[in-house]
Amino acid sequence: MRSSLEDTPDERRDRVVTLASGVPSLAALGSGSAASWLGDGAGLATGDRLEVLSRGPVETVARLPLPGTPDVRGVQRERPRGAGTGMLVWHVWRGGATELLRARLTRPRSASLAARRWNLICHLAAHGVGVPELVALGEGRAGESFLIERELAGYEPLAVLMAVEREPAERARVVQAVGHALAALFRAGAWLPRLAPEGVLVQRGSECAAHELAERAADESLARSLGGRLRRLPGVAFPELGRARIVPALGARRHERTLRALAPAFGPAERELVRALALAADTPA
Repeated sequence: MRSSLEDTPDERRDRVVTLASGVPSLAALGSGSAASWLGDGAGLATGDRLEVLSRGPVETVARLPLPGTPDVRGVQRERPRGAGTGMLVWHVWRGGATELLRARLTRPRSASLAARRWNLICHLAAHGVGVPELVALGEGRAGESFLIERELAGYEPLAVLMAVEREPAERARVVQAVGHALAALFRAGAWLPRLAPEGVLVQRGSECAAHELAERAADESLARSLGGRLRRLPGVAFPELGRARIVPALGARRHERTLRALAPAFGPAERELVRALALAADTPA
């Protein structure tokens, strides 16, 4: 798998398909025809179970199961085709001249809107930021492109998670996880202007280790407030990458805009802890 899809017009054909590692073919996902994935779902093996999540003038986002994934009644309607089972998130872009121009002129420079999202996800993942898992990308004519990802199972929006009454220790782990995730986002030089609590996903139940806790604690008092030891924190992911771009230096103003965007999910003391963790590590000036 190419980790980046920089604009290479000499390599482009009527249709170009890129598969992630471990994905044997488009057919394993439900159709070997790129035209089917650039269309409306007709011809896909599990197209009858397709659920449209959003539909805009340029981008449509839907979810559908991989072949072999049991339906809501537990019935397996078809055999798996070599890419496992589970749910996919499918993005399709058509047109969007202004968005295409922005994709070509701002980092990561990309030949299509699907390649733009692919490149952003690769860049963020390389910097330790939680993002969706890439599956396949396809590019057609006249601004048409698609991107397939695996659904982030076991996650829920930060806004939903924090709106429910929870034990203080559980809330504290979420707050710390978000603070560390923002620190990684800032170190990656990523500007996500559409970031909101509804678009940040937090892992339920399963947890991951925050190995850099001590390094990110800026002073002894903060270290003591976090227990002075490694903690088990839930994963945090950023699937909302609309208008996102990579910039040489985020600057304090963008840091503050990002922190303000997520502030409604937290109480006053929680906001201060998120800020301290997000800004504790060395980030672009």
